Amino acid sequence: KGIKCIVCLEGYTIKPNEMMGVYLYSKSYNVKPDNFKPGGRENTAFSSVTHFTPIHLNCHLNAYKAEKNTGRMKGEWEGATIRNSHTKCNNWLPIRNEGITDQVYMGAITRYFQNLMNIHKSSMDQFYLLLHDLKFLFKKFAYQESFSRYSKGGGPLHNIQMIPFLLQGAVHFSEGTRTPPKLLLDSFISVAEKGVFFPEALKKEEKEEEEEEGKEAEMNIGSEDYALALAATLLIPDGRWEEIKFLFIKYAFILASELVTKGVKINIKGLKYQDRVGVKLSSDNNGQTRFSKELRPLLILLCLVSMWKKALAIPPDTDYQDHLKKELVQIEKMLNEASTIYKEYEENLLKLATVNDYLSFLKVSKEEEKELLALLEQQVT
Repeated sequence: KGIKCIVCLEGYTIKPNEMMGVYLYSKSYNVKPDNFKPGGRENTAFSSVTHFTPIHLNCHLNAYKAEKNTGRMKGEWEGATIRNSHTKCNNWLPIRNEGITDQVYMGAITRYFQNLMNIHKSSMDQFYLLLHDLKFLFKKFAYQESFSRYSKGGGPLHNIQMIPFLLQGAVHFSEGTRTPPKLLLDSFISVAEKGVFFPEALKKEEKEEEEEEGKEAEMNIGSEDYALALAATLLIPDGRWEEIKFLFIKYAFILASELVTKGVKINIKGLKYQDRVGVKLSSDNNGQTRFSKELRPLLILLCLVSMWKKALAIPPDTDYQDHLKKELVQIEKMLNEASTIYKEYEENLLKLATVNDYLSFLKVSKEEEKELLALLEQQVT
């Protein structure tokens, strides 16, 4: 029952106190500072993918030791790649169950961070390394990118199963980080509200700052920042998420219009109201096509986060972080939820044809739809 080790074929049912995990392939990327402001020093974050091959940490270490002693394998990950269905790997992520203590989990996830540093040095704190990893994973689903481009194995179902276990780590480290989820989201909201309600004022303020600092113009919040903030919403209470969800939706429209190449105008004024809200994402109109190309993955991203929030279903008036920790160690339940979300993503979400379809999926009201249309007309003419 549940996940079982690829080597000993036993799992948490037989060995409830022995740490298990899955092989990963992690790749480094440069990212800008997480303060939603232009400038500052870049740092290194990582994007991981998986074939979701479970293995006890001890089984992995013992296999590597045996391979090294016989001279059959030169490095730790050569034999691991064979065990991992010949899918490249260079890391291992722990999967915690109820029987694993904080001390054991901390020792196990330290290996994840050490392996990341072996790939590329980073000064980012542990919480943000996990949050960026989660962000990159969500973006792969939203933009329908390949999961196996570098690893040569592992598909979307394998990777969506990793989400709750990256979240396990993020929850564990969120209290000790310099900028916990609440502060990150407060920072995002303060800038996003300027962009939504005072877009021209924000651009004027940016231009003044950039002229002062000699920088080229850029939006305060780009798609990377947006996705990072969205990933962080999985760590806040559902009530707070409902309060700020529409702000995220509104900002998706602003961000999509900003991402369209400058000088390309999107002609929506000649369309009737319902046509404008329901504009097809595959429209032949050049401006609309380019706008829709940028908007669609942002809407998919919002839908995915909403589905995970619903799946985690933390009761109100409880200690959210504590309850979330307890929920995430229910491994079989989390894997079932991941499979359900993947099925919805594959069979429904990717087949939605209009902006209005996605807004319905997100349960946007008619009044909110009208507000989005007004915002759209303000952004693109």
